[in-house]
Amino acid sequence: MNRRARNVDEYIDLAAEELQGKPRGIRATIREAAPDAKEGINYMIPAYTLNGPLVLFGLQPKHIRLYLLPPLIAQHSKDLGGYETNVSNSHSPGQKGPRAAHQEARQGGHEE
Repeated sequence: MNRRARNVDEYIDLAAEELQGKPRGIRATIREAAPDAKEGINYMIPAYTLNGPLVLFGLQPKHIRLYLLPPLIAQHSKDLGGYETNVSNSHSPGQKGPRAAHQEARQGGHEE
């Protein structure tokens, strides 16, 4: 993607057609888990806020990277066991994302 997207629709549309299903799936999961979250572009990638930062995701050539708040990663470490994680992100090689973390966000966010 050489152009900068102004919104999430443009971000997805700028990806190669065969890769567009992955970000559409992540977007649908976030919207389902946190329907009141505001959607936008931050750091040139899709970003969602709900009473503060919630989650960002970035499409890479071979994976999707989710950027979650560190407490959510710690709270859901078992659910994220099949994913490469670090303090603030989860690397998902496939279509299926870490749904539990999104559900937690919808139910009140994270613990400080």
